Amino acid sequence: MSRQQNPKSTRPSRRVNFARSDKRAVILDAALKVFEVRGFTGARVDDIAEKAQVARQTIYSTFSGKDEIFRALAGSLADRLTGPLPDDQEPSDLRNTLIALAVRMRTILLQPTSLALHRLLISESLHFPEMTKEVYAIGPRKSVTMLAEYLRTRMPGIQTDEDALIAAEQFIGVVMGQSHLRALLGIHDVDPPAQINAERAVDRFLKGWDA
Repeated sequence: MSRQQNPKSTRPSRRVNFARSDKRAVILDAALKVFEVRGFTGARVDDIAEKAQVARQTIYSTFSGKDEIFRALAGSLADRLTGPLPDDQEPSDLRNTLIALAVRMRTILLQPTSLALHRLLISESLHFPEMTKEVYAIGPRKSVTMLAEYLRTRMPGIQTDEDALIAAEQFIGVVMGQSHLRALLGIHDVDPPAQINAERAVDRFLKGWDA
């Protein structure tokens, strides 16, 4: 009688083939899911490795630990929001560029993954105030700063760096309105179509700055 085959030898590998996927993105996606369930304190690197289907050492070859992973999640969100702003353009294109940015901003910030990250940041802020400040600096604050620099050179009504920061924060406020808060609270009201909402928001913003 032939020897019974070891079932482990035929079990397909659960490891991710990083020749075909982005290792960093896989880890960040898994980490957010783990953080959402266990919180920052309760999450372990081993949990993230299991969720990402990678070896523990793979995590540490990319990040120093879960603190850096948490910061990277915030930074990646900021890059997705304002990173694609064009370097050069005609002033007449400003409205269209801001409308596209507004649509992208609403789409990204209202995604379940983005909402989960914001809820996590709020829930951990009292326990880890210093880390929360760092995450804010490389996440939301980075988005505001990048947008302020963009507006500063393209809107004549903005005369100072302080004006630019105020304008950037106002832009985000008028684009998001109460939609983000409602989404964070799980209140799913029906908003106007994204394009219409974005056009109205941008027109109000530009009119306010006499642009």
